[in-house]
Amino acid sequence: MSRYISVFLAVVRDRFRNEKAYMGNMLAETASTVVYVLTYLAFINLLFAKIGSLAGYSRNDILFMMLIGQFTYYLYASVLLSTMYKIISSVRSGEFDFILLRPINKLFYLYSYSIRPFTMIMISLPNLILLSFLIDWPALNLSLWSVVAGLICWTCAVLIINTVNFVLTYPVFTKGDSTDLLNTSYAMFAINEIPYEKLSKPLKVLSFSVIPSLLASSGATYVILQKGPITSIMFWSVVVSIVSLIIFKLLWTKAMANYASASS
Repeated sequence: MSRYISVFLAVVRDRFRNEKAYMGNMLAETASTVVYVLTYLAFINLLFAKIGSLAGYSRNDILFMMLIGQFTYYLYASVLLSTMYKIISSVRSGEFDFILLRPINKLFYLYSYSIRPFTMIMISLPNLILLSFLIDWPALNLSLWSVVAGLICWTCAVLIINTVNFVLTYPVFTKGDSTDLLNTSYAMFAINEIPYEKLSKPLKVLSFSVIPSLLASSGATYVILQKGPITSIMFWSVVVSIVSLIIFKLLWTKAMANYASASS
């Protein structure tokens, strides 16, 4: 375990140094995300100036859902998605051969090496701090159980998102590239901040499969704020996340077999 911690810290330090070399790009990315959040906040303020609530959600509830949605997106972009791009680039360049030779768990190394710590801090903190400041925390309908249950639901959703990303990445091992296919995963976050109980049944089903970002933000908010019965959503979150882990493992094993066959 200590070896893995040492490797992780060394890799993160290295990535941190590399990212600082592109400060201009970082500031541009930060500015664009801040503008997006400010625009969204302006829209919410205009909307709630005309209505008292939206599908049973107050302005405060929507801000909380936005906080979860933004945090999920930053994790997705800075860790999950960057790992998949690293897999694609290393397979195409031949670097993947050297990764396989490393005396450490390959997935651990890939996820550790792909983390963008400086980017994640620079881009996420301003928006997350702003949203946290705007939320009236005592007014939220929270309990210890609902928060724990919501964290479980959110974690399950992140596992599903990761598997969806790898499914989109897998063709690089058979076709030689999957960048364009992986780019479509951004579409998952186009509708991730909608009151969960107002979703149609087809969208609720899709939130456990091809649009898990809905489960991560809307679903987790629904559970944490105790907007209704949570037995069904909790059950399916856990079941589908376990299935997604199995799918990930099977696809990873098949990918390694395909890569070994192509390299021999």
